[in-house]
Amino acid sequence: MDCCPSADFTFFPTGVEVVEKNIQADARTHQFFSFKAIKSVTYNHTKYDGGLITIYAFAVSRYTFPCSEAGLAIYRKIVEGISS
Repeated sequence: MDCCPSADFTFFPTGVEVVEKNIQADARTHQFFSFKAIKSVTYNHTKYDGGLITIYAFAVSRYTFPCSEAGLAIYRKIVEGISS
């Protein structure tokens, strides 16, 4: 199982930037989610599949965390940003 998360998250005072690595195309996709634009965020974790963060903003975006609960810490930071 690949233990790398599907994206890197960088937090700013007004939102979170997500950079996805596209290995096949050797490219990166950058998205910025303003905390004000995020309508909701969910985190699901299963023993075998790892974690999945889903951000509902202008579109639905999903990011996986296959081998640990690292996604839970990111989820909590997003919720904290939305709440402030």
